Amino acid sequence: MWLDADLVPGRVTIGITTLLIIITLKSSALYGLPEVSYIRAIDVWMDTCTAFVFASLLEFILANYVYRNQHSSNPQCKHLKRMQTKTVTNRGILEENCTWNQCSVADPSKRFRTPTTDGFYLTASTIDLSARILFPITFLTFNVIYWLHYCRDAFI
Repeated sequence: MWLDADLVPGRVTIGITTLLIIITLKSSALYGLPEVSYIRAIDVWMDTCTAFVFASLLEFILANYVYRNQHSSNPQCKHLKRMQTKTVTNRGILEENCTWNQCSVADPSKRFRTPTTDGFYLTASTIDLSARILFPITFLTFNVIYWLHYCRDAFI
């Protein structure tokens, strides 16, 4: 399950909730352990997991920033208007639904792209796609190194 860069509420909710869960797990895991002057394996594991969740939030911020800049810098999208539609539910409650007018570009491959200095086009989807590949590979690499390091005595 991957959420697009424009789905701000969903991505922020999942990211912050996950970060709070990791922090709660760390505090409950360390609650019964005595204080020591060295770094334990649980400290390395929990701190790395926290760093990964925080990095995913930073990736979202960057992707969202690029997404918003691409939409506002496109000359055909200068006048994006927020359209509000109000509907009354069967209970008589007034609901507001907000949508953005879409702008059209003849060539979809040239839509919402900004060139960097070397001619590479940086888009929010490029950032998200890179993160979808980079985060799992990096976490898998961390897992292999972590378990080999902390279980090396069991293999000898």
